[in-house]
Amino acid sequence: MSSVRPPPRGLSHRVRLAARVPGDRLPGVRVLFTYENSLPRVEADAEQWVNSAAALARAGHEVELVFPRRPGESAPTTEALLEHFQVDGPLRFRALPTGHRLLGLQHARHAAAVARDPRTRTYDVVHTRNLGVLTACLHAGHRCAFEHYRPWGDQFPPLQPWVRHALGHPDCVAAFFHSELARASYPRLGVPGAKLVVLHNGHQPQRAERVRDAHRARRALG
Repeated sequence: MSSVRPPPRGLSHRVRLAARVPGDRLPGVRVLFTYENSLPRVEADAEQWVNSAAALARAGHEVELVFPRRPGESAPTTEALLEHFQVDGPLRFRALPTGHRLLGLQHARHAAAVARDPRTRTYDVVHTRNLGVLTACLHAGHRCAFEHYRPWGDQFPPLQPWVRHALGHPDCVAAFFHSELARASYPRLGVPGAKLVVLHNGHQPQRAERVRDAHRARRALG
């Protein structure tokens, strides 16, 4: 595992906007990352989300990532997830018993659980990439930040009123997009441009390489 790395450019701006903290030198901010799918997994969204959360934790912020597990199943430990994603830093993981074989039901259950959990109120901001989680948390009175790569309103026009209401809500304090193409679509819906920011993802080709643990490497060598 590599040594502690500086946070990617733009993450301090992300926290400053989301927590409404002025200036460039930030005190520690408590950020709840929420992911609507089970962990561990190898999909790109999980890789991006966990790496972003870990980078903020390494930058000195208190970061926890919550995710669903099916009731009765054991949850992976923080150590196992850090190893799986090959990240370091004081990031914590916590599983909620909201998993379900039907993915849509799992997302709805997870959104409701995060919004209602009294521990959520101990965080300065809830950071999510899911419109359902965003809506539920805003309804419950939580300060939120949203992040995605899609121009949702352009790709799925029936969602436009929902997107306009959620991202225009006063407690949705910032929205981050991975391209100018995506960001530019939201002012057209009536979302205030001042809360919309482009943060490009980094690129590390070596992270796409398969990683074998020592046992598997010995077995492959015979």
